[in-house]
Amino acid sequence: FYVDEGSTGLSTVSSDISCTDLDGDTLEYSLVDGMSNNEFTIDSSTGEVTVAVELDYDTGLLQSYVLTIDVIDTTNTSYYTTVYLAVIVDPVNEFAPVFTDENPSATIDEGVILGSWVYTVTVTDDDYDGQDDGILRYKFESGNTGDAFAIDQSTGSIATSANLDREVTDSYELVVVVSDSATSPESSTTTLTVAIGDVNDNIPKFTASTYVQEVADDNTDVGVTLVQVTVTDADDPTTSYGQVECYVSGDFEATINTGLSTTTETICEI
Repeated sequence: FYVDEGSTGLSTVSSDISCTDLDGDTLEYSLVDGMSNNEFTIDSSTGEVTVAVELDYDTGLLQSYVLTIDVIDTTNTSYYTTVYLAVIVDPVNEFAPVFTDENPSATIDEGVILGSWVYTVTVTDDDYDGQDDGILRYKFESGNTGDAFAIDQSTGSIATSANLDREVTDSYELVVVVSDSATSPESSTTTLTVAIGDVNDNIPKFTASTYVQEVADDNTDVGVTLVQVTVTDADDPTTSYGQVECYVSGDFEATINTGLSTTTETICEI
């Protein structure tokens, strides 16, 4: 006989345990073995077996029972028979999987080889993992622009699956869904923030290919700005990769005009 885990309050397991006595004597039923903690009771008059305590499949301790039942002739107690009742506890999908990290995040440099590991989401599920209720499957729900990442549906391990370019996309918000494999599955979601680290993969560029400035041959002024040139660098301006310095050869000096420079452009005065 099968009974769902969580069954309590004298839920009936079996009402089919019955015996007859050709003498018409009164019979008495009793449970004599097969329990670890008085999980079942039996009606001594009818033989009906019921659940006496809450059964929990997920503990993995006892997921089935073989109950030994004696039936005694109350007129002559030396006359008795024994029957065995197998009780199997069916798992119920009681719990949703839960992500262990509330605010997961990771950083990976742009330009890494395909298949580079990024992050592994971790989940707990209080349903017993030997059944479908506890077997988990992972997928992306949204945020995986350009299929930049792949997730192992069985382990939750996330790796790169496309070239990452910080200058195109500097971060991703990957919404990950985990579901158990029950007939009516339970699921949870989390958002993994992946920041793309900068590498020095861009050269600084002048906004013009040629600058022309005429200077009088009798000019003796020193420190006068002759020309301003603009330089850009697509790398992160908060790191040394995107910070530009200006140099000039000959009898001239180049300095950066911090008042005119921006996060995307550097203005150099010569």
